[in-house]
Amino acid sequence: MSLAEPMRKDEPTKPSRATRIEQWCAAGLLALCLAIGVYTLSDYSANWMHPEIYLAEQRHAPDIESMGLSSKAFHIARFADCHTLSDNCNRTRLMSYYVGYLNPFFRLWLEKYIAPHPSVSLTWLFSIATLFFLYRLVRNLTGDRSAALLTTALYSLSAGFLSVMVMLFNPAKPLASFFVCCGLYVAGLVVRGNLPWQAPLSWLLYVIITLGLFSDETAWLLPLYIVILFPAFLQRVRWPNTLCMFLTIPFFLGFVTWELPILARFIWRYDFVNLWGMAPMQEGLYVAQDKAALILKLLSGMSSIAYNMFNSEFAWWQSGTLIAVVSFLLLAIGIAVSAQYGRRDARYLLARTVLLLIVVSGFQCAVMAQTDTAAGTYYYDNLFPLFGVLVIGASFACLRGYNIARGFAVAVCIYLGYVSFTWFLSANREWIAGHELWYGRLVGEQFGPQHTPLSEAKVAALWRQASAGADVSSEAPKFAPKDLWLFQEMDILRHR
Repeated sequence: MSLAEPMRKDEPTKPSRATRIEQWCAAGLLALCLAIGVYTLSDYSANWMHPEIYLAEQRHAPDIESMGLSSKAFHIARFADCHTLSDNCNRTRLMSYYVGYLNPFFRLWLEKYIAPHPSVSLTWLFSIATLFFLYRLVRNLTGDRSAALLTTALYSLSAGFLSVMVMLFNPAKPLASFFVCCGLYVAGLVVRGNLPWQAPLSWLLYVIITLGLFSDETAWLLPLYIVILFPAFLQRVRWPNTLCMFLTIPFFLGFVTWELPILARFIWRYDFVNLWGMAPMQEGLYVAQDKAALILKLLSGMSSIAYNMFNSEFAWWQSGTLIAVVSFLLLAIGIAVSAQYGRRDARYLLARTVLLLIVVSGFQCAVMAQTDTAAGTYYYDNLFPLFGVLVIGASFACLRGYNIARGFAVAVCIYLGYVSFTWFLSANREWIAGHELWYGRLVGEQFGPQHTPLSEAKVAALWRQASAGADVSSEAPKFAPKDLWLFQEMDILRHR
């Protein structure tokens, strides 16, 4: 049963044989995609720690040495201390700051029991939970288990999901994805309106939205996303819920504008330099002599970012612009055909997901255009795949009852998964190569130019020696500069 329409009495209570076979195939595809993801996470040469996190960990390593969430080094009141990460205190991402503060403690606690991993952190838990909430969201929206399984499979292979798993970086983007997906799921339960815990569920939704606002700028429009996906919030009976959802925004703005600077100054003894990431663009627009040229440059940058986002998720990116454009057109035609044969509620859902993807894409482009960052869906635009697969899932649900068309759609999903996964592998190699130069400047001649790939076996062997108190720093030249994190954490272990 979908959220859009209650189950009819004449609908079958048990799926047909063809439907069961389809669901088993979709479940098998999801299992395969998850296995590919697990294999990728086990490849130590593909997993890495961003230099900013290495420097942040180094900065408060003396505190970490005493270890333990119950130790004096751990202060729960540092939820707004952006100095625990690499930021310059000019963002409002308190949730990111705090999870980033917890990550080194979590990593070194975990390393008491298992050999260290380049990117394991609390962020993994949020990203894995996002997969669960995405499945439940699509299942509730469409009433189609196969669509939910295929959607989750596609997302698990996307660069938006895998990049925040293999690269240990600031938790902002994966937190935004988690709170957005969780918020949409809970909003769907609130709309259903027949649950015994309805009032607590509504308050939970407001808390989720607020935490999303404090996670990253890309989650700032979450109340709007909810209203677009669930128009029932615009009904008069839902006005109190809708009002409370949107009131979280002025609460957030007021807190970060007036209260947070006071707390930071008197509790943590520092001043936020600039609380608004939008301010640089606004200031540049204000002082620019040729505002029209600046706006055109901004629009050009946004179009480039949008092209990279769509290209990294939906197009055969290795074959040039022409093939990419053809891929976009074919995908648009396929979505239109799906809408033609879908039931009314399925067509309306598809239209809402397409509108949602357009709104999200525009906002993502506006945010990223300020820094002129066109990284596709690797980390920075990792929210885009979440809404992209929602469109695919809604399109697939429109074809319910057309078995041949659904079989062809599964083949298309396999192709899209291959496209996004191979793009992720290429983007990840480029990011590692670029940041390895940064690491090289940090370590100088400590690590040799000729190095062997890092592996779980090598890490485990070195870790056993460090656990016994041995100094293994002489092994450093055998590894790549990006593997510096391992020797830093082994040194912390040896002195603990």
